Amino acid sequence: ADRSECRSRRLGVIDMLAISHRYLGLALGLLVVASQPVSAQQRIGEASSVKNSVVRVSLNATQPLQNGGSVFKDEIIRTGKASSTQLAFIDQTNLAVGPSSSVKLDRFVFDGSTANQAVRINLLKGAFRFATGRLDKRAYRIQTSSATIGVRGTVLDIRNIDCRAGRCTTHVTLVDNGAALVCANGSSKCVELDRPGQSVRIRRNRITKVL
Repeated sequence: ADRSECRSRRLGVIDMLAISHRYLGLALGLLVVASQPVSAQQRIGEASSVKNSVVRVSLNATQPLQNGGSVFKDEIIRTGKASSTQLAFIDQTNLAVGPSSSVKLDRFVFDGSTANQAVRINLLKGAFRFATGRLDKRAYRIQTSSATIGVRGTVLDIRNIDCRAGRCTTHVTLVDNGAALVCANGSSKCVELDRPGQSVRIRRNRITKVL
């Protein structure tokens, strides 16, 4: 009986050690995932200039964006009052972000076939200047709360103003040669801008050509 009892105790200790090792391995795995550095994310460009208060917001943290600092897919870049930044992406796309503005860096595919290349950004609020890079002209798409914009080899000024309940009035102006197709969200109405200086305004699913 004593031998049987000792054997049972030994087996119990072994089982407890096995369970302890299993949970220890799981805990260490979670710790490694939680401690992954930001550099493990997809780097898509950098801040070529930063003025005053600019932050980058990810799932886990809000950090100051420094001049020359990297930016990553799925981050939100936010500027304060009297603040601005210039973002230069890997494909040489440039985005100037004005004061009190926010942009989400949604999707960036620079490699592979032309059909798979993509630059998608969501201009949440504020003022921006967007200049296309080296990708195919069909790769670029800009989203705002009121409009979806297809950009074909040009420079655009975009302003989101009068934001209420998550919806803004969007103004789009063609700055350089090229073209842009601007469509009102929630509507089938679109306007093409094909001459520098042309502008449209999108408000409450309505799109109006200004010039």
